[in-house]
This record gives sequence, structure tokens and C-alpha cells, in this order.
Amino acid sequence: MYSIKIADKADNKALIQLTRLCPMQGTIPLLIDRAPDFFLLPAERGESVTLVAINPADGMLIGTFTTSFYHGFIEGRAERILYISDLKVHPDHRKKKVALELMQYMDAYVRKSKPGIAFCVLAGGNEAILRFFQIKGGFPEFVPFGQFQVLQIFPIPERKKIAMRDVLEVQTGPLEDALIAFYNAAHKDYVLAPVLQKRNLGACRNFVSIRNNKIVAAVSLIDPHPYKQNVVLGMPGYLKLMVGAVKAASRIMPLAPLPNVGEPIATLFLRAYGCLPGEENRLKALINFARKLACQEGYNFLSVGMHERDPNLKILKGMPRINFLSHLFIADFLEDKQKVKRIVEQGIPYMDFSLV
Repeated sequence: MYSIKIADKADNKALIQLTRLCPMQGTIPLLIDRAPDFFLLPAERGESVTLVAINPADGMLIGTFTTSFYHGFIEGRAERILYISDLKVHPDHRKKKVALELMQYMDAYVRKSKPGIAFCVLAGGNEAILRFFQIKGGFPEFVPFGQFQVLQIFPIPERKKIAMRDVLEVQTGPLEDALIAFYNAAHKDYVLAPVLQKRNLGACRNFVSIRNNKIVAAVSLIDPHPYKQNVVLGMPGYLKLMVGAVKAASRIMPLAPLPNVGEPIATLFLRAYGCLPGEENRLKALINFARKLACQEGYNFLSVGMHERDPNLKILKGMPRINFLSHLFIADFLEDKQKVKRIVEQGIPYMDFSLV
């Protein structure tokens, strides 16, 4: 048997090692490395707890599971939302109910905090986990809620000109306050979008487009390398051909570098974005500005996750990119099935994939 406890800093090294043994399987296998501090990413998400399973025979850490509470929008109102992540079991201890018992322990733990809406995202092609989530293990039933397109957009070469008007980089002060208010007003139209505070954008570079002294579009950019590094472990044939073609073309034209299999991907993420109705071209210009910035600073990609229902997805049409798919699942610990039904039928999900 094994024991389950709440992880602490003494477990950091073992958690990083376990993460490296448990990459995300899918159409494109991906390792999300968490060096040097496993706990930085959950802390960035919100009020988090990580459970670990320990094999008493040798003291080895053989499983982990994390949940994070944050305040986000549900049907236009701010609620406390639970994000479920990092369910991993050592390859030598699978099929021994470790994951199920971690789920049951976590279920009992989080219910003390009276959670409501909860969700998780699973990489496309990760059928093993999809099947596992049909076993409830104490958690409420999770239902499918569409999929996110996680887009790795190619940077724009430095010499290419882009149309930009009235763009400002946001520093501290009144414009920063206006940006927070702008994002939160936009987030009310989404489901799961966070209620932002200044600390959420503290590590970001924030750019806004101004019309008549008013923010009409904005993007916030972050490099998540301090708390996670994405490493591609393999590629399907079509993607290998694409990468080869880009590398060949880069010898004769200024293109951003592409990583090799097994190397960390240098990615600049869109942590937040938004625009007023009718200002989609301003948002597109800001995203292209971010692509150019990514090229100047040596990033492989500008990355953003948008749900298939997000109307802003059309802004990205025509931008060369590589697509990953992530499936969204949602549940309600209060067992309000009508609420879940409304959300799934009517809601437009929003998620910051720099925190996944």
C-alpha cells in the first residue's frame, strides 16, 4: 500500500522527477517540465493544494494531484472556481488504483471548502485519461464542453511592417487601473475567465490600443519559462515535414528559429486579450505586434489558447501556426445539472494556457 499527504517544499525534487516520467500523451507528446520549482505554477493559478502518494516501502513519491481555486466569471457573475490538474502516477505503479485514491482523497479535501463549478483540460489524443474521467472516484460527473485550439503562431520577421495606431505600453498608474477594468468587463462575457487584479499582470508586458482616450483593445504577454518549460517529445509526420520546410526556408529569409525534438520551446504567451465590439482589427494589429516582438526576442512561437466558440478566433485566421487541441470538461460539486447544462449550451470558455 501507500500513503497520501499534502505536498510541501521537501517534495519539490521528487515532484519534478515524477513530472518528467509522465509526459502528456496525445497527438503531439509534450513534457511540461516544472524545474526549478514545481510549486510556482500552482501558486500562479491561485489558492492551490498538491497531494502526493508515497510508497512506504522505499519512500518513493509515486503519484500527485493538484487543485487550484481562483475567482472567475460564471454567467456574468464572479464565483470561486476549481481548476483540476497534474494528475500523474509513476509508470511502475499504474493500474494499482493510485490515481483513483488520489481523486477520492482530493474530493474529500476540497469539499470542505464548498466548491461549485470545477473544470479540467485534457490534451487531444489523451484517450487514457478521457476514459479514466468516466470513473467518478467521488468527484461529480464531468461533461464535455468543447475544445480549445492552443495555437503556436509563428513570429513575424523584424523587417516586415505592420499597421499600428495609438499603441501604448502600460506602466503603473491610471492606465494600469483602466486595463484591469477593461479586461474584467470583457471577461464577464466568458465562462471560467479570471477576475484579474494587478498582481495577475505583474509579470506581463501589457499593450493597449487607444481611441478617443479609451482602451479599445489590449494584449498582455508573458514568458512562463520561470515556472514551466514545454518540451516536444515527438511529432507526427506532417509536422516534421512542416518544421523541416520552415528550417530550410530560414536559410534564405528571416524566420524565427524552431526547436528540435527534446528541446524546450521558447514561447511568448498571450495571458490576456480583448477588444470592444467593432475593434477586432485593433486586436489583430496588437497580436501581430506581439508576433514581431516574439521574433525580435528569439521566441519560437507566440502562443494562445482560444475556445472553438470564441469569436476572436477568426482574428487569427491566416496567421501561420501549429495547432494543439485540448478538451474541456466541466462539473458542479453542488450537482446543479441545469446550471451546467446552461453553461455548456450557452457559454464561451476562456482560459490562460500559460498556466496549464
